[in-house]
Amino acid sequence: MKLLTASLLCLFSTSILASNLPQTMAELEQRYLSAYQKKNVDDIYNLIDWTGISGYKKKMVKVYTRNSLGKKIIKTEFEAVDDDFFDDFSVGDKNFKSNLSVENLFRIEFDNPQREESLVYLVGKSPEGYQFSLSVKNKTKSTD
Repeated sequence: MKLLTASLLCLFSTSILASNLPQTMAELEQRYLSAYQKKNVDDIYNLIDWTGISGYKKKMVKVYTRNSLGKKIIKTEFEAVDDDFFDDFSVGDKNFKSNLSVENLFRIEFDNPQREESLVYLVGKSPEGYQFSLSVKNKTKSTD
C-alpha cells in the first residue's frame, strides 16, 4: 500500500510539473532569470528535462548549473540551430540525440573581465511546454 501511495504521489507530482512548464521561450527565459536571481537552483533544475539522463550526467549538469550561480549576467539570447542536428550527432565514436526536439539555444553571457564566459542550454519543446533539453545516447545510429 505504501508503495502504491508513493507511486501515485510521484505520478501526480510529475503531472503538476509537466503542466506547469513555460509555454513560450520568453517565459522559459523569464523563469530561468527569476530563479537565477533568487539563486534557487531547484527551480532551475525543474526547467531541465531529465528524461533518459544517467545519474552521473545528471550530477554533472547540476554541478555545472550550480557553479554558474552568483555570476553577473550581462546578456541572454536565443540562437537558431539546425533543426535536425540534435536528432543524431556524434562526439568521437559515440552517437547522441537530444531528449526533446531542440528549437533554439539559450545563451547566457556572464561578466568576466579576464575572458568571455557563457553558459548554453538547448531549448526543447514537448507538448507540455518548453524545457532545457539534454543529450542522451542514441542507440539507433542514423544511416546518413
